[in-house]
Amino acid sequence: MKSIGSDRYVALIDLFKARRLQRNLRQEDLADKLGWHRNTISRLELRQRRLDIVETLDLAHELKITVRRIEAVLRTRTRACA
Repeated sequence: MKSIGSDRYVALIDLFKARRLQRNLRQEDLADKLGWHRNTISRLELRQRRLDIVETLDLAHELKITVRRIEAVLRTRTRACA
């Protein structure tokens, strides 16, 4: 799936991973908080699994990332690619 490797998707996943690490959460810790398997977090961070909108919002909420912040990251990446 091409969109998993898109610059915008990479930026989104990088944002989530950076915040997880800033909060000193292991993949397992974050997965437990979300009710997901650790493997799901691993596959997301390796860009082997795509997030749907509900999962994106759940992950953002758990990591205390606002939708505005996500939009800003995606807008910046879009301009960088243009």
